[in-house]
Amino acid sequence: MAKYVYQRYLARTNYSEEFVKDAGILGSMLSTRGYESYTLNPLTGMFTVSGNHTSVPTTGEDRYRAGSNEDEVINPPGGISSGQTLLKLRRSGTSAVGEIYEVQTNYSRGTYVDEVIADEGAYPIDGRQGSYWYVRGERYAPFPQIKVDGAWKEPVEGFVMIDGEPRPIVESLIKENGEWKTLV
Repeated sequence: MAKYVYQRYLARTNYSEEFVKDAGILGSMLSTRGYESYTLNPLTGMFTVSGNHTSVPTTGEDRYRAGSNEDEVINPPGGISSGQTLLKLRRSGTSAVGEIYEVQTNYSRGTYVDEVIADEGAYPIDGRQGSYWYVRGERYAPFPQIKVDGAWKEPVEGFVMIDGEPRPIVESLIKENGEWKTLV
């Protein structure tokens, strides 16, 4: 199997909110309560609600609830102020209606770590695996080693068999930092 050089980076985690569905009518606007504001923490991927816990106002302002799942935000057991599910409450006539949002997790290439040599398919061509982001580079072609007098040497002079005939090595090259250089 062919081997490739993969550049390894830390995988950066990014969070965003994504609309899931309408929750429908949740009760009267006076009896349905929520918090005045919310934030999505970019480090933890958690919604946090804050401010006064009040009824949905007639002025058109939204109210918010957060929890770990849809049931928790629609029927809150009380005291929950964070989670990966958010309910946005708004006025519709004399009722309170809601929309369900969840945290969407995305990944991107972060800080460069190092290079690894691995079989083709061991890592993504350009994507995340585990806590790292990999980018497949050039095919890895190690230089052959020849044992001479008990020590391994890189061939610079000698012969190569081509179509069953020995042919002299005219030039040996090595790739350093992306550039081909002649071995002296």
